[in-house]
Amino acid sequence: MADVKGLSDFLACPAQQHMTRKRVLFRLRCKEGQEEEYRRRHRNVWPVVEADLARAGVDSMNVWMDGRDILLMMEMAPGTSFAEATRYLDASAESVRWEAFMEEIMEGVDGTDYDPNNAYPEDGLEQVYVYSRPVWTCRHRHSLMAMTLGVAAAGFLIAAVKGSHRG
Repeated sequence: MADVKGLSDFLACPAQQHMTRKRVLFRLRCKEGQEEEYRRRHRNVWPVVEADLARAGVDSMNVWMDGRDILLMMEMAPGTSFAEATRYLDASAESVRWEAFMEEIMEGVDGTDYDPNNAYPEDGLEQVYVYSRPVWTCRHRHSLMAMTLGVAAAGFLIAAVKGSHRG
């Protein structure tokens, strides 16, 4: 069944998604003077790497920069663990090649050498707080949508019945 544009986003409930999705945030650092190169490379991420992310079960990846410091957040598809996703990426020749490509402009957060074979830290940063819209708000939205669709369907049915009785 085709999705009506925007309907799945409208019906999505962040509070419920939070319960089923794993988000991981971690820090990285680019070498001094390589900030613009880091941005340039990420404006041109290889399509095969993005395809690998999708196949690994990564629903989204967001990257923020503050000077040389980088924050990267990965959101896993429901039912996919971060460990499963990183195992897949570590086994992909193209994703490994991308990390090797990035090695020359990256360094460890503590100033050590960047390890392209350990590009994704094991657990990421500790999550200490989450706000998600209350579930009742989502249920209210779903009820309103169901009533609206029900009224529209009833109107179409009545029009169809009236039309079939007009001889």
